[in-house]
Amino acid sequence: MAKSKKAKQQVKGQPLSPKMANIIKIGMLLLVVAVAVLATIMIATLFDKKEDDKHVFNDYQHLNLADLKGVTYFEDGIYPGWVDLTNTAVKNILISLDGKDILVLFYSSKTDAETLNEEIKKIENLDKKAFFFVSLDRVPELFTSTEFAHLDFPNAVKQADTFVLLFNETENITRDNFFYNTQVNDHAILDLIVAFE
Repeated sequence: MAKSKKAKQQVKGQPLSPKMANIIKIGMLLLVVAVAVLATIMIATLFDKKEDDKHVFNDYQHLNLADLKGVTYFEDGIYPGWVDLTNTAVKNILISLDGKDILVLFYSSKTDAETLNEEIKKIENLDKKAFFFVSLDRVPELFTSTEFAHLDFPNAVKQADTFVLLFNETENITRDNFFYNTQVNDHAILDLIVAFE
């Protein structure tokens, strides 16, 4: 019995042969390469997913709720909200209007964005026009907030996935100046864009 214990201790304490050491090195190297490949695939998939999640309207001028109120709110026939706008880009567009139309496209994840985007791209000098975007997915409180009672959203608009709001910056603004169209996906937006140009 004493001999077998001594023999086991000798086996445990023996150094690896060069051939066995090379096999272990190759195995470790393959393991490291496999982990690196898997990590690369996972990172690439993550970035591809983020790219897919990017909405086609993301590059256009968007309004948050504060901007929307500033752009549309009127009191005694004027737009006092423009003075308080913190979004400089929106404010500069509005200041340069001089009585022209303002168009706001409200869209959701259900909007046929690709089709609309093709038509929107046809508008000349879009960056100099008062054409704004609002993502309905990002502003779920839009129809329930008292901040927007002045817009008097019709029921058809509240149920729509996509709609446009067209109005003109005039001296005597009333609720009648706000025109809504929910038939955007039926190419009614084209009529509005033609009028908008």
